[in-house]
Order: sequence, then structure tokens, then C-alpha cells
Amino acid sequence: TLEVITPGADGLVVDQHEPAAFASALASVIDNSELRAQMSATALLHAERYRTDTIARDYDRVLTEALA
Repeated sequence: TLEVITPGADGLVVDQHEPAAFASALASVIDNSELRAQMSATALLHAERYRTDTIARDYDRVLTEALA
């Protein structure tokens, strides 16, 4: 399945019931400007998948193929 977040590539995922894990993940992003820049750039690229025009084009392609 397509995930919204790719852990370590465009974000970090932690258990919602683990405040210490959240604090650690947050500190790693705050303390590491290279990691922050890399994840930010990757997130912007991945966000293109969720643009309205991208989704509409994908639906149009699928429906066109289904009706062919």
C-alpha cells in the first residue's frame, strides 16, 4: 500500500502513546539540519502525489481505461 509518510525519508513515525519516542524523534530533527533539509525536500516531492490535479488526472486515466 502507498503510505503517506515514508519513515526516515520524508518524516518520522512514532507510537502515539510514547511521549519519550516523540520527544526523541523531534529532538533528532531539531538537532540535525541535514536530516531536516533532506526530509523536507523529499516530503515536497512526495506531496505532489496528493495534489488535486494529480489525483484528478489519475482518476481520469483509470476511468478511461475501465471504459475502453
